[in-house]
Amino acid sequence: MIANKNKYRTSVKRLSFCLVHVLSFLALLPFILLLFSLIKNGKKHLSVDFFTSSTPSISEISIALTGPESIPGGILNGLSGGFFIIIIAVVIYVPIGMMAAVYFFNYRNTKPGLLLHYSVIILSGLPSIIIGICTYLWIVRPFYYCSAFAGGVALAIAILPGFILSVLHIFEQLPQELRVTGTSLGLSYTRIMLKLVIPYSKIGLISVVLSSLSKGIGKTTPLIFTTLWVFDINRDLFQTSTSLSLLVWRFFHEPYMTDFMWSAALLLLIIVLTLSLISERFYRNWIKEIKL
Repeated sequence: MIANKNKYRTSVKRLSFCLVHVLSFLALLPFILLLFSLIKNGKKHLSVDFFTSSTPSISEISIALTGPESIPGGILNGLSGGFFIIIIAVVIYVPIGMMAAVYFFNYRNTKPGLLLHYSVIILSGLPSIIIGICTYLWIVRPFYYCSAFAGGVALAIAILPGFILSVLHIFEQLPQELRVTGTSLGLSYTRIMLKLVIPYSKIGLISVVLSSLSKGIGKTTPLIFTTLWVFDINRDLFQTSTSLSLLVWRFFHEPYMTDFMWSAALLLLIIVLTLSLISERFYRNWIKEIKL
């Protein structure tokens, strides 16, 4: 009887082990297929010219199609414009998100704290297209032009809720004794946060910033309404610009720019994966540090 029970348990254990591995593989399968498709189709157009030239205009494409040469150009305008948009977004959402997380961390049981928490939760589920439309009405329409600044604001609003929740998660991972020590020394909440909590969690906060960048760098919908499109490199933050994700969207609608689309999408995926892996590395090192 006991032997039969042990045999049954062993069979169930092996079946569960196999089932978990099969389901894990099925969960990874879409990503594997996506990565394979991007590498297969995107590597064809990767070259030095692809990173150092701007997107070809319609006339340049038309001229290239009449001859034997391939379509010239690259994605330098998207890389340049995307860099400025990301910088604007970081300058906006990092200080605002930090202050909001600090406030909720200290006053979570008050009515303003609960209101802030519910507002962040609601905003985190808001479709990005609504954020793009609202930013268009607030910034683009009154001044009659799209710009990198408007795109940065839209991107900051889209990233902000997730950033606040992630910073709050970092603060909650800290040992409770840290705040107790500051309180016993007679420090105010402000000095506890500035002298103890934030310095002790700075590596974790760096991981949150990188993680939020990896999630926001590929957002396209808010930029469609605020940044628009430009063929050349534009360093004016208050003029029409573009980004790498916008280039992918634009190339998709151009029948002769398919190779550009795949290569730009591959580069975008590489950037997102790199930021995500670096962020995860920082977070794991920080977790090990606080548990010592």
